[in-house]
This record gives sequence, structure tokens and C-alpha cells, in this order.
Amino acid sequence: MAVYRKGWEDSRAQDYPAAIRYYSDALGFPHVPEIFRARLLEFRGECHWLMGNYQAAEDDYRASLEASEDANQVARARVRLGEVADFCGRPEEARPIYHQALEEGTNVNNLLVIGRARRGLGILNRKQGNSEKAVRHLTQALAAFRQLGDPREQARVLTSLGRTHHARGEYQSALTYHHEALELLESLQDRWRIVQSLNDIGECHQSLYDVQNALDYHKRALALANEYDSIVI
Repeated sequence: MAVYRKGWEDSRAQDYPAAIRYYSDALGFPHVPEIFRARLLEFRGECHWLMGNYQAAEDDYRASLEASEDANQVARARVRLGEVADFCGRPEEARPIYHQALEEGTNVNNLLVIGRARRGLGILNRKQGNSEKAVRHLTQALAAFRQLGDPREQARVLTSLGRTHHARGEYQSALTYHHEALELLESLQDRWRIVQSLNDIGECHQSLYDVQNALDYHKRALALANEYDSIVI
């Protein structure tokens, strides 16, 4: 547990290589309970994900899914597999995974899984041009995360809502969502997502032909990306 806590602290500090080492050390202890092993694999997978090591992340999420029969943990690992499949360009694989995770999360009233599955389905629908359905899923995801009280997940959904409204040509609405996301991310000091958020705001200003503001936000994003180049993907 002491090694796990070290990994958790490093993960919160966004020192993902150190967190991966601690989680790996914790997994190396004998007689690790199944549910604890599954959660360690999930957390290590998230660190790999945030470093852009998607195959390593998928391997850990799949191992987490198989490590425990606990319904909550199975749902947590499954929804993460959906995210990897979607991000790696396999949307037709991701969709049924999200639906299954949503069903599993609903059965155990796991708001984290429900929110992640809804967000994933919203992103898939946005990419396929079904913005109305995307907004419905994302709005439900935001409600779940607000009920849960998770600001990081709220910010991720707000970003997706901003991008969906941008795709619909609703640039002012998109700016409102992106600024709300940025405020949360800055409070969390979530560095690489701050870079993405600044860039999203710049894109909105660019679509509004507000060139100076667009340039200012893109410059801020670039400066932070250069500063945090060891963690930004």
C-alpha cells in the first residue's frame, strides 16, 4: 500500500514515468488481492495513456478486465478499453464496448463508468456527424460527473461539448464550454489538457475570424507545450 500511494502521488503530480514504476513495483508483490491488482493495472494503464503509450495502456486495461470479477472494476476497465479503441481509430470496435460498459455501470450505479461511456458515445456520434445525439450523450455525461463531483472528468466532457458545438458552427457556445473547461483544468493544474484547451479556444476565435485572439491563444498553447514537452501528447 505504501508503494501504491507513492504511485498515486506521482500520478497526481503528473510524473507518469515514476508512477508507472511504483505501480509496477506494487504489482510485483506476492499475494496481491485480485481487486487491488485490477485497480493497479487500470491506474498504470491510465499513466501509459497520458504518455501516449496506447498499446501499453490497452494491454493494462485488458489485463485489469481479466484480473477481477468485481462488477464495478470490470465496468471501469471495459470503458477504458473503449476509449483506447476509439482514440486509435477503431470506432466500430469502441461503440459496442461503450454500450456494454454503460449497461454494466448502470447496473451497479457507477457514475464514473456511466459518465465515461456517455462521453465516449458522444464523441463517436460527433465524429460521425450526429451532433444532436452527441450533445444528448455528453449532457448526460456531464450530469453524471457533476453528481459525482469530479472536476477533471467534468472538464473533459466540457471540452467535448465545446468541440461538438464548434462542429455545429455554434462558436460562441463552444467558447463558453471551452472557457469553463479551461477554468477547471487550471484549478487542477492539468498541464497537457490546458494546452489542448487553449488550442481549442484559439480554433474557435479563428472560426470567428478573430485573428488576434486566435493567435494569442495558439501562442499560449505552444509556449506551454514547449514547457511541458515531456508530458504533452
